[in-house]
Amino acid sequence: CPEVLAVVLVTQLERSDAGGCELGEYPHGTDCCPMCAAGLRVFKHCTASSSTTCIPCVNGTYTDHPNGLTHCRTCKLCDKGANLVTAAACTYTKNTVCGCRPGHFCSSPGPEGCELCQPYTVCVPGTMVKEWGTSTKDHVCEVCPPGTFSTANMSVACTPRP
Repeated sequence: CPEVLAVVLVTQLERSDAGGCELGEYPHGTDCCPMCAAGLRVFKHCTASSSTTCIPCVNGTYTDHPNGLTHCRTCKLCDKGANLVTAAACTYTKNTVCGCRPGHFCSSPGPEGCELCQPYTVCVPGTMVKEWGTSTKDHVCEVCPPGTFSTANMSVACTPRP
Protein backbone atom coordinates (compact mmCIF):
# COMPACT_ATOMS: atom_id res chain seq x y z
CA CYS A 1 0.00 0.00 0.00
CA PRO A 2 2.66 2.65 -0.87
CA GLU A 3 -0.07 4.94 -2.37
CA VAL A 4 -1.95 5.14 0.94
CA LEU A 5 1.27 5.89 2.83
CA ALA A 6 2.10 8.71 0.37
CA VAL A 7 -1.35 10.30 0.83
CA VAL A 8 -1.05 10.13 4.61
CA LEU A 9 2.45 11.69 4.53
CA VAL A 10 1.36 14.51 2.18
CA THR A 11 -1.67 15.28 4.36
CA GLN A 12 0.48 15.31 7.47
CA LEU A 13 3.07 17.57 5.80
CA GLU A 14 0.38 20.05 4.68
CA ARG A 15 -1.09 20.14 8.17
CA SER A 16 2.25 20.55 9.96
CA ASP A 17 3.42 23.28 7.54
CA ALA A 18 0.23 25.26 8.24
CA GLY A 19 0.43 24.85 12.03
CA GLY A 20 -1.86 21.80 12.09
CA CYS A 21 -4.53 23.35 9.87
CA GLU A 22 -5.71 22.54 6.36
CA LEU A 23 -4.75 24.65 3.36
CA GLY A 24 -6.92 27.81 3.46
CA GLU A 25 -7.14 27.78 7.26
CA TYR A 26 -5.12 29.46 10.00
CA PRO A 27 -4.61 28.39 13.62
CA HIS A 28 -6.44 30.30 16.36
CA GLY A 29 -6.03 28.79 19.80
CA THR A 30 -6.92 25.14 19.36
CA ASP A 31 -9.18 25.82 16.35
CA CYS A 32 -8.48 26.08 12.64
CA CYS A 33 -10.35 29.03 11.15
CA PRO A 34 -11.07 29.76 7.46
CA MET A 35 -8.72 32.42 6.08
CA CYS A 36 -9.89 35.77 4.76
CA ALA A 37 -9.37 36.44 1.05
CA ALA A 38 -6.76 38.89 -0.25
CA GLY A 39 -7.96 42.46 0.36
CA LEU A 40 -9.69 41.42 3.59
CA ARG A 41 -8.61 40.90 7.19
CA VAL A 42 -10.01 39.08 10.22
CA PHE A 43 -12.57 41.09 12.15
CA LYS A 44 -13.67 38.18 14.33
CA HIS A 45 -12.02 34.76 14.61
CA CYS A 46 -14.15 31.67 14.09
CA THR A 47 -15.78 29.86 16.98
CA ALA A 48 -17.31 26.40 17.27
CA SER A 49 -20.60 27.90 16.04
CA SER A 50 -19.48 30.62 13.58
CA SER A 51 -17.04 31.09 10.74
CA THR A 52 -14.34 33.78 10.51
CA THR A 53 -15.77 37.27 10.00
CA CYS A 54 -13.70 39.23 7.48
CA ILE A 55 -13.76 42.94 6.63
CA PRO A 56 -12.08 44.90 3.82
CA CYS A 57 -8.77 46.65 4.26
CA VAL A 58 -9.07 50.44 4.46
CA ASN A 59 -7.29 53.00 2.25
CA GLY A 60 -3.52 52.84 2.63
CA THR A 61 -3.55 49.16 3.63
CA TYR A 62 -3.62 45.80 1.83
CA THR A 63 -3.37 42.03 2.12
CA ASP A 64 -1.98 40.27 -0.95
CA HIS A 65 -2.91 36.66 -0.19
CA PRO A 66 -5.43 34.66 1.87
CA ASN A 67 -4.66 35.29 5.53
CA GLY A 68 -5.56 35.16 9.20
CA LEU A 69 -4.29 38.69 9.91
CA THR A 70 -6.18 40.95 12.29
CA HIS A 71 -4.62 44.06 10.68
CA CYS A 72 -3.97 44.76 7.01
CA ARG A 73 -0.41 45.62 6.02
CA THR A 74 0.50 49.29 5.57
CA CYS A 75 1.16 50.33 1.97
CA LYS A 76 4.75 51.24 1.14
CA LEU A 77 5.53 54.91 0.46
CA CYS A 78 7.98 55.72 -2.33
CA ASP A 79 10.87 57.69 -0.80
CA LYS A 80 11.50 60.91 -2.74
CA GLY A 81 14.96 61.09 -1.11
CA ALA A 82 15.79 57.80 -2.86
CA ASN A 83 14.55 59.35 -6.16
CA LEU A 84 11.51 57.06 -6.15
CA VAL A 85 8.05 57.73 -7.57
CA THR A 86 4.90 55.63 -7.48
CA ALA A 87 4.83 53.33 -10.53
CA ALA A 88 1.69 51.45 -9.39
CA ALA A 89 -0.53 52.68 -6.58
CA CYS A 90 -1.37 50.46 -3.63
CA THR A 91 -4.67 48.61 -3.88
CA TYR A 92 -6.49 46.55 -1.28
CA THR A 93 -4.78 43.44 -2.69
CA LYS A 94 -1.37 44.75 -3.81
CA ASN A 95 1.40 46.84 -2.24
CA THR A 96 2.70 50.02 -3.88
CA VAL A 97 5.28 49.51 -6.63
CA CYS A 98 7.98 52.19 -6.78
CA GLY A 99 9.88 53.28 -9.88
CA CYS A 100 12.43 55.99 -10.67
CA ARG A 101 12.04 59.70 -11.29
CA PRO A 102 12.77 60.76 -14.88
CA GLY A 103 16.53 60.96 -15.50
CA HIS A 104 17.24 58.13 -13.04
CA PHE A 105 17.75 54.36 -13.18
CA CYS A 106 17.06 51.68 -10.59
CA SER A 107 20.31 50.79 -8.84
CA SER A 108 18.65 48.60 -6.17
CA PRO A 109 15.78 46.50 -7.54
CA GLY A 110 13.61 44.78 -4.95
CA PRO A 111 10.91 42.11 -4.99
CA GLU A 112 8.19 44.78 -5.30
CA GLY A 113 9.73 47.40 -7.59
CA CYS A 114 12.73 49.63 -7.07
CA GLU A 115 14.23 50.55 -3.69
CA LEU A 116 16.86 53.12 -4.77
CA CYS A 117 17.38 55.15 -7.94
CA GLN A 118 20.51 56.98 -9.10
CA PRO A 119 20.77 59.79 -11.64
CA TYR A 120 22.06 58.79 -15.05
CA THR A 121 25.73 59.62 -15.67
CA VAL A 122 26.16 62.64 -17.94
CA CYS A 123 28.64 62.01 -20.76
CA VAL A 124 30.60 65.29 -20.70
CA PRO A 125 32.44 67.06 -23.56
CA GLY A 126 35.38 64.94 -24.69
CA THR A 127 33.27 61.80 -24.36
CA MET A 128 30.34 60.26 -26.21
CA VAL A 129 27.48 57.93 -25.31
CA LYS A 130 28.59 54.35 -25.90
CA GLU A 131 25.38 52.78 -24.51
CA TRP A 132 22.17 54.50 -23.46
CA GLY A 133 20.94 53.68 -19.99
CA THR A 134 17.80 51.69 -19.32
CA SER A 135 15.41 51.61 -16.38
CA THR A 136 17.94 49.41 -14.53
CA LYS A 137 21.28 50.37 -16.10
CA ASP A 138 23.32 53.60 -16.23
CA HIS A 139 24.53 55.33 -19.41
CA VAL A 140 27.98 54.16 -20.52
CA CYS A 141 30.31 56.93 -21.71
CA GLU A 142 33.42 56.49 -23.84
CA VAL A 143 36.36 58.88 -24.25
CA CYS A 144 36.59 60.27 -27.78
CA PRO A 145 39.23 58.43 -29.84
CA PRO A 146 42.50 60.26 -30.58
CA GLY A 147 42.04 62.97 -33.21
CA THR A 148 38.34 63.49 -32.38
CA PHE A 149 36.37 65.64 -29.94
CA SER A 150 32.90 66.45 -28.63
CA THR A 151 31.77 69.81 -27.26
CA ALA A 152 28.37 69.00 -25.79
CA ASN A 153 27.05 66.80 -23.02
CA MET A 154 25.61 63.49 -24.19
CA SER A 155 27.16 63.60 -27.68
CA VAL A 156 26.33 60.52 -29.70
CA ALA A 157 29.49 60.79 -31.81
CA CYS A 158 32.89 62.46 -31.70
CA THR A 159 33.88 64.83 -34.52
CA PRO A 160 37.25 64.58 -36.28
CA ARG A 161 39.56 67.51 -35.48
CA PRO A 162 40.12 69.97 -38.36
